[in-house]
Amino acid sequence: MVRYTFEEYRDMIMCYGEARSNSYEAQRIYRERYPLRQVPNVRTFIDVHRRLGEDGCFRKPKLNSGVSRTRRTVRNEETVLRMVENNPRTSTRKTSSAVRNLNRESVRQIFKEQLLR
Repeated sequence: MVRYTFEEYRDMIMCYGEARSNSYEAQRIYRERYPLRQVPNVRTFIDVHRRLGEDGCFRKPKLNSGVSRTRRTVRNEETVLRMVENNPRTSTRKTSSAVRNLNRESVRQIFKEQLLR
């Protein structure tokens, strides 16, 4: 996979716009303007334009690049729901202190997602 600089992505978008969204024409314009650069594939012009419109970003998003969930697991969520089922009047504070490594905000989010409060 070829990595492009932001400047190259910008130039692709400029060529694509000048070619009125015709990727073959954009490729031709790019090749003429930047003869020393590697010329992007026709599909690259389309993909970069789509990503910029959808995400506001040139590059593909990195999958699974965020912080992994270690506290808000399915097991902890089930424990919280079981506790509420056993005692519907329990508080987020009591629930979070009873469930190991789970803070009040996580408990509140579980309540909210399950429409409990």
